[in-house]
Amino acid sequence: AAREFWEKTLGSHVLGSQPTRDRPWGDLPEWFPPETVSAIKEWHVEVVRTGRTLKHDLKHESPNGEAIWLHDILTPIRDVDGKVTGVQAIIWDVTDEKLAAERLKQAKETADVANQAKSQFLASMSHELRTPLNAIIGYSEMLQEEAEDLGQREFIPDLQKVHGAGKHLLGLINDVLDLSKIEAGKMTLY
Repeated sequence: AAREFWEKTLGSHVLGSQPTRDRPWGDLPEWFPPETVSAIKEWHVEVVRTGRTLKHDLKHESPNGEAIWLHDILTPIRDVDGKVTGVQAIIWDVTDEKLAAERLKQAKETADVANQAKSQFLASMSHELRTPLNAIIGYSEMLQEEAEDLGQREFIPDLQKVHGAGKHLLGLINDVLDLSKIEAGKMTLY
């Protein structure tokens, strides 16, 4: 919509404007705020004074209230002796690019917040996950000893499997929690 507004309403007016002795900056749109017009004039003077090219991104509000981003490049025009005699201004609408960049930035921030919440959740769950697992591991060891004492050797292989599975699961949980602590900034690496 901003591009269509620019092309239909201002395209031929601004793109075709020619500076004159009375209007050395050409015709600037009437809806540019005074501070923008003043800045553009100062940039022209700076280009003439320094002979350097200047680039700017400007945000404007069109007459219908739409935000429009413009990118301008001001380049010195030199005579055959190299003296700066004028300024060439090229201005184009970069609204779509600015809006896409803003959406991308917001999506990244949302993803970062979600990832941080996930990491903090996992890091804080260590006690709740480890406590029942340690109980399973501890009781399986006690039951193995009791089965040996009572001479019920047929239960020992199954109790060893429970104990081994509990230890393996605890190792996996510890690894996941260590990674989440690193992500959440709760662990220092040496």
